[in-house]
Amino acid sequence: MELTVERLGELMQDHQIRTKMYSIILNILHNREDAQDLLQHTYIRAYNQIRSRGGFVSVDAPLRWLYAIARNNSITELRKLKGRKVEGLNNRDIKSDELDVLSKLSCMELEEKIMQTLQIMEPKYRNPLTAMLDNPDITYLELMRIAGVNSIGTLKSNIYRGRRKLREILEKNAYLS
Repeated sequence: MELTVERLGELMQDHQIRTKMYSIILNILHNREDAQDLLQHTYIRAYNQIRSRGGFVSVDAPLRWLYAIARNNSITELRKLKGRKVEGLNNRDIKSDELDVLSKLSCMELEEKIMQTLQIMEPKYRNPLTAMLDNPDITYLELMRIAGVNSIGTLKSNIYRGRRKLREILEKNAYLS
């Protein structure tokens, strides 16, 4: 079967196909923004491959071909991201409406409360968060070693849950509102 640029355009408009490709990418990257970007990159790559081969590609199963491009692009992107630096706990987690409350506490007070709260958390959440506070330039690979996990997805999940638990405890104790 020949896959043309026009047929690729039709496939790109199909919601079910886009959803399937997005979920393939998201399952590998575990990051919605990166998955959305890579979904677009996947279509661009498929389009470029079709154009470079004279306007069509001969494939038995066009969807399988597209899904393979999505999967392969995701794996390549994941390899690139593994060395990328982690965004710290500092500015990213503070919303502008929280700045008024935070300005009432001195930085030292807040840092002390955060450290006290981290000490009561489970090690799987505490260790990566503490390492991120101690070393803002730490990479995911280094954090995986510190946390003792083998999967970047597990690490990201533990960081997310740890941040959420930290915020909940601080809010419960009226350190944040």
